[in-house]
Amino acid sequence: MKTSKHMCIISFLVGILSLTACGNAFTLIGTLKGVPDGTKVALIPAATHQDKNVPLAETLLQAGQFEITGQLPEPRLFNLRVGEGNSTLWEPIMLEAGWITLNGEVTTDGSQWRWKNVSVEGSRIHQLYKEKMAFRYRLDEAHAAIQSAEILQQMTAARAARDTALLASIEHSPAYLAWADDDQAFFYRVAEEIPAAIAANGDSFWGPLLALVNYNYFDDKAITLYEGFSPEAKESHYGQLLHKALFPERMVGKPLPAFSLPDRHEKVHADRTLREGKRLVVIDFWASWCAPCRQEIPRLKELYAAFAPRGLEIISISIDKNAADWVKALGEEQMPWPNLLDTANLFGEQFNGKFIPALFLVDANGVVLHDDLRGESLQAKIAELLD
Repeated sequence: MKTSKHMCIISFLVGILSLTACGNAFTLIGTLKGVPDGTKVALIPAATHQDKNVPLAETLLQAGQFEITGQLPEPRLFNLRVGEGNSTLWEPIMLEAGWITLNGEVTTDGSQWRWKNVSVEGSRIHQLYKEKMAFRYRLDEAHAAIQSAEILQQMTAARAARDTALLASIEHSPAYLAWADDDQAFFYRVAEEIPAAIAANGDSFWGPLLALVNYNYFDDKAITLYEGFSPEAKESHYGQLLHKALFPERMVGKPLPAFSLPDRHEKVHADRTLREGKRLVVIDFWASWCAPCRQEIPRLKELYAAFAPRGLEIISISIDKNAADWVKALGEEQMPWPNLLDTANLFGEQFNGKFIPALFLVDANGVVLHDDLRGESLQAKIAELLD
């Protein structure tokens, strides 16, 4: 069986398989039902907040099984990737030294694979990870229930039919208003439960690990959480990764990265065109699911009303992965300036972005002047520069 390049020496002694010369060695043995032989299986480092991670090890499924052996300096979180392209499954697994077994069953509808059952044995740290993530699993279930509501299916059908009258009727119906209340309540629940779970584990590497896993992008509250961690937590592997994510390299004094991104009608706009003739531009990275971002929008509207006649432009760029969520938020917020979707991962790759909302103030020459101003501070600086 083909295994990882990072192999330990394996020997048989008295019929018992044992590891030698590998104090921190692990062996992951997996059995997967419903997956064709020859399928690629890889261990990808997780919770790094990097867009591209090099696999620790790769192998092929043979006779329904795979084996990956390597060494770890300490327990680490990985994503087990099974397959490639559209037929790809991911499963988080916390690995530590020792023998670990994974058993999984996969179903398919002909185009997409789905996990049916997955179990991991032999890793105490993995079971602890699942316990600490239990709150997140409950949140995911609650979110799935909200998003599968019948009223949303009716709205989707009305949009597909371009029936604006029916859509307007649905949006004012008691069922939709009740759903909107539930959706908002869930928003606040997430904002409370995730920070609470992270803070409760702030005395070890679990705190920063939970922060990295549960936040796609960070806001100021994440920095406050980090500052409350113990020295042990900050100095851990995941503490160092979190610090790098929270305090990225700044853009001040650098040219604005050139970009071309689509609007809600899929028309592509170049930054140079949008900035033409403007004295100042605010680049606003946000997302429909980001509560602080949505709270910033009324202040941006005040800025736009006051300073657009004097040469200010705002360009909002959503990092939403689901375009429908973005379009829905645009309808709710009614922002009167260019709105684009970050289909090129501009925020992460070109702006070193880690947390949102992220506002970049750019001058007429396309140079970033500030990347840390919001609210009254941003308004004061714009007033000063446009005076």
